[in-house]
Amino acid sequence: MPQAEPLDKPAALRSALLLREFTDVGLKILAELAEQRSVGQGTFAFKAGDPSDALSFVARGSLQLVPRDGGAVLAEVAPGDSVGGMSLLVEGEHLLSAVAATDVELLQISREAFEGMKQTHPRTAL
Repeated sequence: MPQAEPLDKPAALRSALLLREFTDVGLKILAELAEQRSVGQGTFAFKAGDPSDALSFVARGSLQLVPRDGGAVLAEVAPGDSVGGMSLLVEGEHLLSAVAATDVELLQISREAFEGMKQTHPRTAL
């Protein structure tokens, strides 16, 4: 899938439920760290068993979460939702797979970027 038009990262993060208490300054700091990732409809954003090393915010589109062995959709993740939050704190793997129900735009913050932010902006990391 070709890279979509760049997102307004601070505005996309402002809509995230997880970040509703963040200040504009905190959102700007996170926006600078976040990488935009496009996932085409019908493809995996990640598969169960893959290393979980980023917090992903859905900016556009929706993901369907499915069990490792396939089967019925367990949940749908839409704009304002996030997946992988624990990956910033502990190493692990995805327990579910995420398939793009539509073309999806994610904003991702890697564990590595988060670790750097803890040093440079500790209040935002909290």
